[in-house]
Amino acid sequence: MRSIEAIFLTFIVVMLGANISAIPVNAQAIPPEIAVIPVKNSANIGEAFTINITITSYYEIDVNMWEIKLLFAPGVLSIMNKTSDIKEGDFLANAGSVLPLQIDNSTAGTLMIGQALEDTENSASGNGTLVTVKFTVVGYGYSRLDLTDTKLYRSALTEMSHISIDGEFRLTLLRLTPEKGICCVQIEGFGLLPSRLVSIQWDGDDVKFFPEGLQTDLEGNFLAFLVVPTPEVPGPHNITATAKDDIVTLSAVFTVLEIIPEYPSLFILPLFMIATLLAVIVYIRKHTF
Repeated sequence: MRSIEAIFLTFIVVMLGANISAIPVNAQAIPPEIAVIPVKNSANIGEAFTINITITSYYEIDVNMWEIKLLFAPGVLSIMNKTSDIKEGDFLANAGSVLPLQIDNSTAGTLMIGQALEDTENSASGNGTLVTVKFTVVGYGYSRLDLTDTKLYRSALTEMSHISIDGEFRLTLLRLTPEKGICCVQIEGFGLLPSRLVSIQWDGDDVKFFPEGLQTDLEGNFLAFLVVPTPEVPGPHNITATAKDDIVTLSAVFTVLEIIPEYPSLFILPLFMIATLLAVIVYIRKHTF
């Protein structure tokens, strides 16, 4: 009886192995990718950096033409000269003669590029670079390098399904005005994630600031005012700022000056009130004009 069970089990194992080996691996289930490389970028104001927009395929494809729309923050990044800052890649050129790049950057923060092979029946396959773009940094902040609308066309001018992988740029800073004092400080933050709630910490502890419920703008920046929580503790204090769900923390050091007036309570309280009022006025003016 045991020999019959052993034969039966052996038969099942052999059949399962045969069935598994007969299942084809369908590479075409993995669509080609259009990606911003490198994904993460940074540079100082006035400097330039370059990204490649690449295509990666996992099976034989048939590309005759491509189009992309790339969105970026115009207050942070700029394309100074579309002729010299935007260069065609090697992907289509390796397959034959290409038509010139078609470029439209007439709308701030939007770059539209396309290119095709001269021969409409010709096609490219494999991996390569579609286009290279050089950005110049013009401001602090955060910018997605957002491939919002990408298209691949076969030689028959039918669209090919694919996926897009975005990139990003950050230039972070926490700027304090003034950097020393005893009453109030203006806090400017740059480069956090956009449209996120902001929290501010004084020596690691959350503190109240103006305005409450502050959010970063579309470039990840914010402006806030803080009444010094510990004016009686002179010396350096660490101010940090974070945005919800962001792994980046901004930090700067504020130095509390040591002032010993004859009547501390009579001196400090009016000073705090005046500083707070000035902070409110400055904030309103900055967001009104």
